[in-house]
Amino acid sequence: MSWEQVTTATELMKVTVDGVVKWNTRMQAILGDARWVTVFWDSSERRLGIRAGSSGTGTPVIAEPEGSEWWIDSADMLDNAGIVVGSSVEAVPTKWYRADASAPVDPLYGYPYQPIFYVVVPE
Repeated sequence: MSWEQVTTATELMKVTVDGVVKWNTRMQAILGDARWVTVFWDSSERRLGIRAGSSGTGTPVIAEPEGSEWWIDSADMLDNAGIVVGSSVEAVPTKWYRADASAPVDPLYGYPYQPIFYVVVPE
């Protein structure tokens, strides 16, 4: 008998047609087991992203009872921002490290913010 390494699932992020943002266990671990996230929108590229946040600036994270999926109550938020999701999308999110290109970079710690993880939302 030979041993084979078993790996964890890849991180996935999903935006549903009704505007709910969800992600899997691997993504939650990458977010540092975030209890709050901040939502970002890049209208020119139709990129919707999340970053670990705090209670002062973020949206609370809701865990499914079985603990295998996390999500935020984002439907009203996206609707109020005029963001229309043409069809649901699920993908490995891309990382964006600097929300503000003019923000100074700390030479000791690198980028000034935690990364934004985003997916491109269909029209």
